[in-house]
Amino acid sequence: MRLVKQLLATAILLLILVGDSEAAGPYYVRPNGSTATNCTGLADADYDGSGTGEACAFNHPFWLTGVPVNCGGTSGPLAGGETAIIYPKSGGYDMGYGAPNTAGSTSYPWDCHMNPIPSGPNSSTKTKIYGSNYASCSSISSATELYGKERAYFVLNLRGSDNVDVRCLNVTDHSQCRHSGLAGEGLACPASYPYGDYALVGLDSTGSANVNLKDIWIHGFASEGAGVDTPTDWTVENVNLWANGGINWNFNGSGAGGTTDQATGTMTFTGGIVAHGGCIESYPPVSHDYDGITLYEPESCCSQSQSAVCISDGLGTESNQASWIFDGVKYVRNVGDGLDLLYHDIDGGSGLVTVKNSKFLKNSGNQVKVGGNAILYNLAIDAECNYFSGKSYTYTGDGGFSDHCRAGGNAISIAFQTGTDVYVEGITVVNTANGEPFTITARNIANCAGGNRLEIRNSIFTTTNGLGWINIDGSCSSATVQQDHSVIWGFLSNPTGTGNVFTNPGLSGTIIGSDQNFLIPSTSSSAYNIADETAANQTSDDMFGFDRGAAWDAGAIEFGSTDTGESGGGGGSSTGINAYITGKASLTGGRIQ
Repeated sequence: MRLVKQLLATAILLLILVGDSEAAGPYYVRPNGSTATNCTGLADADYDGSGTGEACAFNHPFWLTGVPVNCGGTSGPLAGGETAIIYPKSGGYDMGYGAPNTAGSTSYPWDCHMNPIPSGPNSSTKTKIYGSNYASCSSISSATELYGKERAYFVLNLRGSDNVDVRCLNVTDHSQCRHSGLAGEGLACPASYPYGDYALVGLDSTGSANVNLKDIWIHGFASEGAGVDTPTDWTVENVNLWANGGINWNFNGSGAGGTTDQATGTMTFTGGIVAHGGCIESYPPVSHDYDGITLYEPESCCSQSQSAVCISDGLGTESNQASWIFDGVKYVRNVGDGLDLLYHDIDGGSGLVTVKNSKFLKNSGNQVKVGGNAILYNLAIDAECNYFSGKSYTYTGDGGFSDHCRAGGNAISIAFQTGTDVYVEGITVVNTANGEPFTITARNIANCAGGNRLEIRNSIFTTTNGLGWINIDGSCSSATVQQDHSVIWGFLSNPTGTGNVFTNPGLSGTIIGSDQNFLIPSTSSSAYNIADETAANQTSDDMFGFDRGAAWDAGAIEFGSTDTGESGGGGGSSTGINAYITGKASLTGGRIQ
């Protein structure tokens, strides 16, 4: 027995020693830390001003990861599965040529950026890069700022970084310019060294799996907010992209090895505001309330018709077979489409798009685009696609801003495949735009060989311009369309269906304004208690997370509900996406049956 106890004690000691050798840290970065020569980075303390190898923090994130060969070719001590805590610094940490731990040349200063964040050993042991306020990072002011300079290609490097967790960072630059600016714009970024405090991209990633991003703001970049190729299983919570010079979320990359970008697994986005894609951000940034949503002021919003550098969706993808979930997001005033997943599943995969409890407001193209099988519910959509007309921050030079209501300006655009099922239930669409021909379109992108279904229930659609209702491309016209228990008001003609009403629902205010003004104003509304509570693909909760009760109203918001916060789904009893898919919709091979 004594021998057994001795062996057990020895084994425990070995486990402790092995654990210590595999997981150093956490590492710390503080404004008054020092270099990797003077400090180990392993103590949450300032440098005392003398000595080397001291127990103190680093003074810059570049000491954690090192930098590429063209910037000095250093490595950092941070290893996969370890944690780094970065404290805020007044004015932010400069992430580019001339920052601590950089060398290189003024001939290629854009190569001065962090090395890739090292991959964690597995999906449950991630490498963590956290701003120090990560436990309560509720606003951009509480996040640690990292800003790009001297034309750095990007700030956050997730190229090949698997199993990573990044939180509580304000990622930006300090310049009011656009990369490869328009001829008459006068806001082109400098074309030679010194380039100043601008960077091209906020976050860059290729082939990264099991990535968590939480409480991050990416804004003001000269080119795009986030460029992501071939991702797998990302979880994105309260990640906000504002006023990047081109597209905000770019999933349109060429992918690893030059192949088409193929997102796989499950891509989940919860909360966050994606706004003003295609606009330059004012600098210094100035906060402005845009009808109830506070953003930094944009400048020179340009359209794709003026230049290719102005391709500016809120989120865009190429063909991919991932499952995408968006819950409680806001896509606002992007100079292009809001959420563009039109080419999702174009190759006939089994991915499912789920968009719920979210707002799509005044984007210049389509508000929501989906391809393949999709479920849309509890959405508030303001389809004023000509919003940028006449605005002081709309750039009118270089041929003029002519992309008002581009791609038809439809509120919802659908790409049918063979055997596609799309469910649109419990949404509210208000449209005051001039010239938008239809509210919903379904069209042929790859093939429409048959077996397609579009189900619209329990929703509110209003227009003030006598527009069309639904248009289905001729090659997809065999699709089965069911449109029941909805308020459909102001259109050129009224559709057939069960339980529909065709009178003004009496909505108060606009979607983009105070949510309290967008409630169904009284029990006399034509949307009151008309919904079908047996709808197969809609939960019993409304957009704000409140149970609809025994009798449901049409639209995203139940009468008497209240907004509980920016992220949606904030109160009441939630049945949850998994519960309703399991209980109400049978999925076979990823297809809704």
